[in-house]
Amino acid sequence: MISPSAFFCCEKTLELTKCNIRGIILYMNKYKKELLHLWGKVGLIVNLSQMIEYTLANVLAFDEILREFEDRDSMYVYEYNEFAKRAEKLYKELEKKPLGFGIEKARQLGYFNDKSQEWLKAMCEERNFVVHRLFREDLVAKHLETDPTFYYERLENLIEEMNAVNNNLNEIFAKQKAEYKLIW
Repeated sequence: MISPSAFFCCEKTLELTKCNIRGIILYMNKYKKELLHLWGKVGLIVNLSQMIEYTLANVLAFDEILREFEDRDSMYVYEYNEFAKRAEKLYKELEKKPLGFGIEKARQLGYFNDKSQEWLKAMCEERNFVVHRLFREDLVAKHLETDPTFYYERLENLIEEMNAVNNNLNEIFAKQKAEYKLIW
């Protein structure tokens, strides 16, 4: 059974949401261009999130294969196929985990030092704000109704950070692929 206070909280949130949607519709003509830019920036952040998660999962899965090569000095095709299956399984597991989980796993494997780990953690927290809380918190702040550009600088800074993270991960993955070609 839902407690009366929980019901009130849900009802209040629903009312705020309705008011915010009405407000956005009313101000849409006035701020249409700004809102579209804001939503585009949020969409790019979601896209970069997926790219980072995918590349990080590839780095971690490839790491497992490379570590097996390193431990054995050589490998039969059937052994490689087995490790490739394990790497694919790891990739599927990581796909279901939050971004922070993959970052921590990569740190444990030695891919990130403490400074870069802190940078990644801050980026991840900011990304989580945008993806999970920005629009909810705006139900009260109402910047979308009055000044959608309020969020631009914050979103643009995050886009730059995420792009840098993705580029760094792509460099790591490229080095792994080059190492794999040398071995195999």
